[in-house]
Amino acid sequence: MLSWLFLILLPACDNPCVDYCKELDAWLADCGTTWETEFEEKDWESVQDCFDHHWEADDGDRKNCGRRIKKLSDEECY
Repeated sequence: MLSWLFLILLPACDNPCVDYCKELDAWLADCGTTWETEFEEKDWESVQDCFDHHWEADDGDRKNCGRRIKKLSDEECY
């Protein structure tokens, strides 16, 4: 059973979009804002919504997420 779970989660391990969601969650917390405020148009309420949206990202989306991670590290709170 445990090996089955590992195999399901394996594709997400190399998904930079999952990393982007984690970084974004930390950035939101550091800036004192919420998912609901920043992503009202998407109806995202938590990092889980971001994970769900990007879970099966294609190669183009993954590259985009990689760029977003770099941009987010320079993003200041507003």
